[in-house]
Order: sequence, then structure tokens, then C-alpha cells
Amino acid sequence: MTDNFIVTKVRSDELLCKEFKDLCAIKPKDPKWSNFPAWMTFESFIDDIERVKSNKMYEDDVILCGFPRSGTSMMQEMIWLIMNDFDVEKAKAVQRGIRVPIIEFYDFYQSNRHEGPYPKIDDLPRPRTFKSHMPVQLLPDDVWIKKPKLIYIYRNVKDVAVSFYHFSKDYYNYPYTLDEFLQYFLDDAIESAPYREHVLDFLNIPDYENILYLTYESVTGDMDSNIDKVARFLGKEVSEENKEKLKDHLNFKKIKSNTGFNNESFLEKMRKLNGATHEFAGHARQGKSEAYKSEMSEEFINKFDKWMEVKLVSGFNKK
Repeated sequence: MTDNFIVTKVRSDELLCKEFKDLCAIKPKDPKWSNFPAWMTFESFIDDIERVKSNKMYEDDVILCGFPRSGTSMMQEMIWLIMNDFDVEKAKAVQRGIRVPIIEFYDFYQSNRHEGPYPKIDDLPRPRTFKSHMPVQLLPDDVWIKKPKLIYIYRNVKDVAVSFYHFSKDYYNYPYTLDEFLQYFLDDAIESAPYREHVLDFLNIPDYENILYLTYESVTGDMDSNIDKVARFLGKEVSEENKEKLKDHLNFKKIKSNTGFNNESFLEKMRKLNGATHEFAGHARQGKSEAYKSEMSEEFINKFDKWMEVKLVSGFNKK
């Protein structure tokens, strides 16, 4: 199936839930990534991920990276507007996933949308802006040669886990409870796992000056200074007028009702394919920090706190 990866299909007797039947672990064959963990994804995406490794990248590319539900959608919107002269009307009219493609799922998404046609990645106008949920070891090989701008955002893991549960339940129509999902998360048995290594390895990339680190809590708590920080990193200027326009656009209530932000037509199509009939909370659900406290039990709060205390070694630093 693949020339560049070792793919391990998750055995049926190892599945925590039958709905994970398409889940597999993927790991680069290249020896330089031998210390990095396998990444959990769906078998239907492997051809796209295989293609990603050989994607041609440019110095003026911008790649936003982060584990799912860590604030990447908000940052995707902010980055695109800063890079595109704060064209709010276009941001409302054109779906976010078209304006800033998820690089590893580009072919899959384009083939499953109502709209089209779509240009190939190599034909997208520069400077290009992408998003990715992949770990460092699966990014295009050209990233480590051309050194495009990387922005990495991370978030309190307890908020990530609860948000991911609601999104997965709505999108994939999985039948498990919150506690069941939280245990899957801790066992690194969900899509995009493992979480801890994803964050740690991005935070420890050596000799890569062209990267900006952000936290969801910082961005939402001090939008003004973080807009300035991102704009400086991207080499753009932001007037006070445009800053206010951007802040207004990123206001949670407006994002919640913004069809361009929520990719509604695509998500509804995929929900139908997955048999989901219950009410959809939307891609943007609550938009606040420490929301986990209203849903996560004390038992799991303690489990996650202890889990995050485990001293891991970044794959970059292993000898």
C-alpha cells in the first residue's frame, strides 16, 4: 500500500470500540524517525499522507500545526485574514477548509465536497497557507529543507479531550460515553494519538528558527497582543482598524454562526455518510478555557493530571 511507511492495522481484538475498525498506526520507514511514535489515523487517509511526504514546499509557505481541537480552526482563520488583507467578506463566503487546506486530507476532502473543481496543491497561489494535525515526523520532507513558517498551537489537554469527544460523536456518530472516550484518549487509542508526543516533539524541534509557539489560552485571553505577535511573525502590519475588524470576526458568537468558518456543507455531508441524525453542536462548540470542569469527573481530572506528569523524552532528543 505504501512505500514510505510502516502501517499496522489495529486488530479487531485490540479495538476499544467497533467504530474504530478503520484505525491504523502509521510510522515512517526512514531511520531518522525511528525514535518517534506511530501515528493513529484512518486507513482511508494513507494514500493522502503518502503523497504529503513528497509535497514541494516553499520558504514563503505557512503551515499551522496542532493536535485536533487545540484552537487550530481559530488560528486558521486569523492567519488567513492577516495574509489576505483582512478580507472578512471572502472569509464568510468561502469555506475555511478551501481557503486553508488541511494538507494531509486535501485529496480526500476535495473528492468528497459538493463544490469544485479544486486546484492541485502545487497550483495554489503563493504564498500558500496550510493546516495540519500530523506530528512532526509526517510533515513533508521539504519542510526540513526549505524551512517554511510553522505556527504550533497547543491547549490544556483536558479541554482538548472533552472537545474532541463532542466533535467525534457529532461527526463520526460514535456511540461511546464521555468516560469511555477519555479512557481511549489516555490509552492513545483514538485518531491522531498520541497526544503527549505530538506536543513534546513540536516543542523540541532543533535548529528551526522559523517557528512560532502559541497556546489557546493565551490567544483567547489576550487577542490583541497575539494578533500583533502573529502578524510580526508573518511579516505583516496590522492597523488598529483591521485589528478591531479581525477581533470582531473571531468573536465566538459570530464564528458560531459563520458558515465559511464552520464548513457546514461538508460536515453535514459527512455526518449523513456516517449516519448521524442527532443535532450537531457545530464545529465551534463553546470557545472557552477550562470548560472541561463542567463535564469531566474528578476521577478523570486526576487521571489526566497524572498522565501529563509522566516524563517523556522527545523523539528529537533520544539517543
